[in-house]
Amino acid sequence: MSDSLEKVHGTGEPRPHGTGRLSALRGETVSFQVAVRPPETWSAAHAGGLHLTVNTPEGVTAEVAAVDLVPCAVTALARRDEHYDHTGPALLADPLRPLADGDEWLLAPLQWRAAWITLHVAADAPAATSQVEVVLTLARTGEQVGAPTLPFTVIDAELPPLPIVNTHWFHVDGLAQYYGVEPYSEVGWELIKNFLAAARRMDVNSVLTPVHTPPLDTAEGTTRLNVQLVDVTREGDGYRFGFDRLLRWIGICREVGITHLEVAHLFSQWGAKSCPAVYATDGTQLFGWDDAATSDEYVEFLGAYVPAVRQVLDEHWGPEVIWHLSDEPHGDEARAQYARVKEITGPLLDGAVVVDALSDHEFFSQGLVPIPVVATDAVKPFLESDIDPLWVYYCTSQSVDVANRFIGQPSYRNRVLGLQLFTFGCAGFLHWGFNFWNAGLSLYPIDPFADTTAGHQFQAGDPFVVYPGPDGTAWDSIRLRVFAEAMADVRALHLLADLIGRDRAVELINPYGSLVFDSYPHEPAYYLSTRAAINDAIAAHS
Repeated sequence: MSDSLEKVHGTGEPRPHGTGRLSALRGETVSFQVAVRPPETWSAAHAGGLHLTVNTPEGVTAEVAAVDLVPCAVTALARRDEHYDHTGPALLADPLRPLADGDEWLLAPLQWRAAWITLHVAADAPAATSQVEVVLTLARTGEQVGAPTLPFTVIDAELPPLPIVNTHWFHVDGLAQYYGVEPYSEVGWELIKNFLAAARRMDVNSVLTPVHTPPLDTAEGTTRLNVQLVDVTREGDGYRFGFDRLLRWIGICREVGITHLEVAHLFSQWGAKSCPAVYATDGTQLFGWDDAATSDEYVEFLGAYVPAVRQVLDEHWGPEVIWHLSDEPHGDEARAQYARVKEITGPLLDGAVVVDALSDHEFFSQGLVPIPVVATDAVKPFLESDIDPLWVYYCTSQSVDVANRFIGQPSYRNRVLGLQLFTFGCAGFLHWGFNFWNAGLSLYPIDPFADTTAGHQFQAGDPFVVYPGPDGTAWDSIRLRVFAEAMADVRALHLLADLIGRDRAVELINPYGSLVFDSYPHEPAYYLSTRAAINDAIAAHS
């Protein structure tokens, strides 16, 4: 058995479980792995694969998935540190292909392969220490070939909800293009619901809402698939809006447990020079790259559009709405332009929460972005400014020293983020790619099972953490599940802080003050043992 921070890529014997035990709070989801390498005499044609049966304690249920391999043409860029598992092209473990009861887990000759076991602890599960057993039998003969066990403790406390905003941008065009459906057909809506539910499995609680097609990662002069939720009709000198699709979106978000909606950016990416793509109900493009962000026509449109959208969200959702102007503006020219669009939208967004990703501290110091989402490798001057609230993000550029979730990196670099978010009191985290299944700048759609790099534009895994399974099902990745465990760490730490005080909770996970965004332990066992210590402390003080 191995833990969730090991990656079983096929070669090399997997590391045993880092602590040899597992614990969880009520309402929590945790994972471990079983790795198998068949003997040299094994033949798939004669022996077949394995059946897995997971025996769990009362109040605990299990899901089983096969850890599949995907091609990773680019695992690292020139800017990198020494703490990568892979830096060249490779075939690596990432998708978690669900195995239902009775499904055969197929092995590979001379290779280690892993099954991922996910345990769901019910809110009313009895607090006790017992064990989880995984029984492996040959699919064709029923012969038992192994039954490893892992001690498992359910802590007498319930995991509270995530107290910070966690968003990984959701891309409706990726779903529609991969499955070949209209974005808001009945099948399209079912896909949206399935994949929003998958986002919730990694504790995503805020969703980018395409009231108009988000102006993100789009080559200048081109457009992404139109996924606009709001109907726009030009009537004389004004506009009329329809919100049927937006209301259905709101209903699905509420049903799956989303708590915040983010309105798509009102201006183009990297500097707010142009308008987003906005379409009339007849398909005519009203605004786009050729229209200046500060043009009289667009300012007039915003004057009608923003209040109408705000009214619908106020009536049908509530105050948990986040607005964006332009993603990652930087430089003197962009600061001047951002100031202009901020002035234009100021009266329209009075009282609204406005958040934008940036790395340029001048935007904050000049009062342009009251709530910055700061790149983790540019956060130091923002921390020194004692910003509250502070959000952080990482993406392809955060490739040296800091946390990230590339397939070619060890999983502890994914897990450490939870401890960092709690230590520094961050109010939110943002990532640009939950399911970005396009090439870079959205020049063409890609198959994420064949291309994990957006057409060699990013490190493998940067653009997405979920795979499109057959029949519209969402397949998680190793990285999705590990990120979920990082968010569970945040939740458990907030519970512990309520019990013993925040300072003592921080001291427990960061006794020497050495856990910062660009420096942290590089041993997986540290994260496993630290979470065990958090659970033990909760148990002792509950």
